[in-house]
Amino acid sequence: MRNETNATSDEGIQELGRRSFTGDGTTLTLISVESSQKAPQPWNVEQGTAAVFESFRLGIDEESGDTVTIARIGSQAGQAIPINADRGGRLAAWLRRRCMATTGRAMGANTVREAMLQCEALAIAGRRYRVCRRAYKIGSQLIIDLGPERNDRRIPEQDPARYAVIEAGGYRIVDTLQDGIAFYRGPQFASFPPIPVDGDWHDLLPLFRHLPVRTEYVPLLIAYAAAIWFLSDAQIPLLLITGRPGQGKSFTCDTLAWLTDPTANGDSDKEISPGISMPKTVDDLIVAARDSLVLYVDNMSRANQTMSDAITALATGRTQKKRTLYTDSQATSIAMQHPAIFNGVDPTGLEADVARRTIHIDASDPMPPDDLRDGETMGEWRTRHLPAAIAGLMDLIAKAMRVLPDIAENRGQFIDWRRWLRACDMVMGESSYAMYERLLQGDVSDAALSNPVDAVMLACQDQFSEERTLTISEIITTVMPRMALVESDRPCPKDPREFGKQLTMIASSLQSRGWTVRQNPRSSRQRTWTIQAPSIPSGEQPATVDPFAGFGIPEA
Repeated sequence: MRNETNATSDEGIQELGRRSFTGDGTTLTLISVESSQKAPQPWNVEQGTAAVFESFRLGIDEESGDTVTIARIGSQAGQAIPINADRGGRLAAWLRRRCMATTGRAMGANTVREAMLQCEALAIAGRRYRVCRRAYKIGSQLIIDLGPERNDRRIPEQDPARYAVIEAGGYRIVDTLQDGIAFYRGPQFASFPPIPVDGDWHDLLPLFRHLPVRTEYVPLLIAYAAAIWFLSDAQIPLLLITGRPGQGKSFTCDTLAWLTDPTANGDSDKEISPGISMPKTVDDLIVAARDSLVLYVDNMSRANQTMSDAITALATGRTQKKRTLYTDSQATSIAMQHPAIFNGVDPTGLEADVARRTIHIDASDPMPPDDLRDGETMGEWRTRHLPAAIAGLMDLIAKAMRVLPDIAENRGQFIDWRRWLRACDMVMGESSYAMYERLLQGDVSDAALSNPVDAVMLACQDQFSEERTLTISEIITTVMPRMALVESDRPCPKDPREFGKQLTMIASSLQSRGWTVRQNPRSSRQRTWTIQAPSIPSGEQPATVDPFAGFGIPEA
């Protein structure tokens, strides 16, 4: 870096100038020198550290505790990049590229590592940042990371960043953020297409009205898409879409994903789904959720009890605590609360808690859009409508934010979600809140999602035609002859304690079907249940083998 004033020193070394960089309360001085005997040299540790300090803010991610750098300018402006001093990473790669562009020489591996250690030390003394994925709510603003605009430039780092700032009444597109706001872009992050600045929420309708779902579900799906952004840090229900193969389950979920959180592992034009397969462990589920704004599992078939509990935590929130890797006594805590979308033909293994926290919608037979062009695929049709729909979604959120403060809600689960539904209904003039309540009161709230106790109780409906007061052991004795006839993802428990636990979970499911299921106060060191099944109409047989009865799964 040359300065106008040069000073000559001994041994043929010429000092070209000095530059100081001040920020976050720290000052670094860079001395540039040149040897008349040697070619330009790559940066040393101090020069590399100064280059990072000039282009990035250094601090700590308050959620994970990781040291991060946050870009000041360019397509990565506002992006938090973890500092990995041991193995390098994106920051190390950036430093090598900058050194090569400036001096024509590459920095050595040890020099880069030492520069990363210097940056990490400065970050530890820096400020703490709240780092979000895609959506960041601060005060009265909702900020969406749109990503740099897609183009064919050879140096993508030179593309300006894009963010949507949504406030009560309107939205705008900007390329810079105020200090203190930081986003994380995972490996699968993808940019949104160019967004119109004059969107209207009615622009959502051409896309949503042609999704393969019944018309009365459309306002609820629109409100849910808006909630993925606005309530990304709050409790919202899970979304499950089921149906026969070829009915458009994946197309509906794909559309929601492309609309709210596009990823690099799919292609909207070619109808390559951005969804992932069901993770096998809780750790894998956490990693998949943290890498993006919305977790989207495509074609889920089954889940064991551990994974079912973890899926429940995505809706209501839970802290997962485990031993920190490579340590004996340190613990790492990870928050589990995330918007999540699932689809499948007949998913099994989901517990009652999942059912009570899920919006379940059946897909219907798809109908070709009336504006489908000659030779245009459904993926290309969707891609054509996405920019206007995204702008419409921003307009809906802005208008809902304006009326939200006047809405009160004090009953049921997901209070913030219920208030949001009412706000969206006021803007759209629809009744998505009533549809949500109807779904909860119907069979979708059943605990019969492959629960073996629920299935065996239905199979023994004729055994409880009259009101009976029994202990758990006596109930097991009554239903045991038909346990082997019930098809379920796992066997019905015969242990009284486990059977009683499962019966407590599915009590509301049976009650919604007309059963009397009531746990009586403990007396004489025993606890009894009062059970009576609804009468079976003449000529009908009791349900025996279908644990999904009433859940809306179409027959094959």
